[in-house]
Amino acid sequence: IEAKQYFELARSREFWLALNPDYTISNRRKKVTPLALTTKQMALIREQLREEGYFKIDEVLPKDEMARLANLVANVKKENWASAFAFVYDESWELFYYLDDLMTQLLGKRYFVLPAFWAFFVEPGSTNTGWYPHRDRTRQVTVDKEGNSISLNVWIPVTDADPLNGCMYILPAHQDINYPNNLQNTGPSNLQDIRAIPAKAGSIIVWNEAVYHWGGRSSKYATHTRMAMALAFQNCAYEPFEKPLLKALELPSFEERLSLIAYQMLRYQMQGRLSPVLKELSVALAELG
Repeated sequence: IEAKQYFELARSREFWLALNPDYTISNRRKKVTPLALTTKQMALIREQLREEGYFKIDEVLPKDEMARLANLVANVKKENWASAFAFVYDESWELFYYLDDLMTQLLGKRYFVLPAFWAFFVEPGSTNTGWYPHRDRTRQVTVDKEGNSISLNVWIPVTDADPLNGCMYILPAHQDINYPNNLQNTGPSNLQDIRAIPAKAGSIIVWNEAVYHWGGRSSKYATHTRMAMALAFQNCAYEPFEKPLLKALELPSFEERLSLIAYQMLRYQMQGRLSPVLKELSVALAELG
């Protein structure tokens, strides 16, 4: 299909609803019960986030919703769209509503959503990988004077992630001689410091955006595709790291979603392995917003 045809389809709400009729595109205000954590759990989370720059909470989100989101991402990919188009649908944004209390405690009562997200799809096979080693931010200060994170990236596996299908790897902050003030430099000084983060579907992995991390290489022996959803958040007491900042617990309009998705495809075009047609499409869609 030519880029022009893709553009016409992408702008059609009816097309997306016909493609995945069990999912919605609306401006509804869905209510979910936020993830509840004990005082002891939060204390441990804060400690690990300050010291190691990340934390993981195992299998805390509804399994049925993980299966629905995995089905959604797979359907989008099956029709040859970039996996980020899963964020056309309400359900991809609403997944992160479960984290409202957690983000409030870590980033403040009026935290915002950064326009930085992706839906990951890594099939079995040695030619398939997660994204290469990187930091999400290298030009902003992501830690305040007390060691608290100013921005956080949340990565939610909707299928199990393990070393065979390319789970996340992180260089813990306290083992990174360049964190948090020399972020242009990368790489571990000792390979033993690298930590694999396998995670079951419905787990949550959260890291400070300056932490050095990557997705592993899959194997032909992997039993299933690794799929995950990611979205970034910021403490609004600081200047926006990116614009537009989005209000938490509010759905962008359909047109806003298209332009935001286009922006993700352009910024991540190397890691996302965009075809020339999809790159042309993303340029056209970006102009909508």
